[in-house]
Amino acid sequence: MRAFIPLTVGCLLLSFAAAPAATKDEEMAKYITELSSKDAAKRKSAAEEIGKVGQVKASYAKPALRPLLEVLRDKDVGVRAAAAGALARSTNRKKSCRRSSR
Repeated sequence: MRAFIPLTVGCLLLSFAAAPAATKDEEMAKYITELSSKDAAKRKSAAEEIGKVGQVKASYAKPALRPLLEVLRDKDVGVRAAAAGALARSTNRKKSCRRSSR
């Protein structure tokens, strides 16, 4: 009985850990849809949220890159700025440090 309880708790924890991956895809799909909303505030918020997700893990934001590029032509300056920021945060940038040979 003592071995059963930790095993059950471990299985529950693993099932919760696997769940966010599917939720991130759904969350990203929702934000992509909101990028074409008639409401500028909603478009801006969606772009900002995509940027936050992309900053943590760029691969999650990859499906939103093309829609964000399209939003850069939005009539609202705030939406364009949010899209530019999201693109900046979501793209992979490899940083390299060169050591001086001195």
